[in-house]
Amino acid sequence: MGRNMSPHNQHHQYPLKKNTSWQMAFIRDNLPVLGYASWDGFCRLGLGLLVCHIHTPPTHTDLIFHSWRFESEFVGENDLDRCLSDLEVPMTDRSALIEAIDLSDASREIMLLIHSERLVEALWLRTLTTPPPDCYQQVCNRWDEFMPLAMTGGTSN
Repeated sequence: MGRNMSPHNQHHQYPLKKNTSWQMAFIRDNLPVLGYASWDGFCRLGLGLLVCHIHTPPTHTDLIFHSWRFESEFVGENDLDRCLSDLEVPMTDRSALIEAIDLSDASREIMLLIHSERLVEALWLRTLTTPPPDCYQQVCNRWDEFMPLAMTGGTSN
């Protein structure tokens, strides 16, 4: 899959609360970037799915800090079947996911697929505290806080 989302590689370090699934911690810690990427993709390609490839998920959730390394890619409806096939998502799950994407509201929700090692998990993020257009605006307004990490491969403190 091509990587054309900006910012590309995010390297962030955030505290994790005990007994939080790493997927939920990832979403919580990266919501502005996820919302930015989702809204940017929707504006360019229409309805679709934000796919995040997590490089090193935590092995447990009792960590004080985890450095999130991931790449994100927005996949428009025209490329969804190929993308889901490449990730070996079963056909019945593909149909359900594509139907959910068609019902989603990109201005208030994020359709997210998390891919890490052998895990592929689809999430329909609804009732967000910050909707994708607002996330997009926040990231654009604070671009210096987000972009240098992707360009240098550094880690935030």
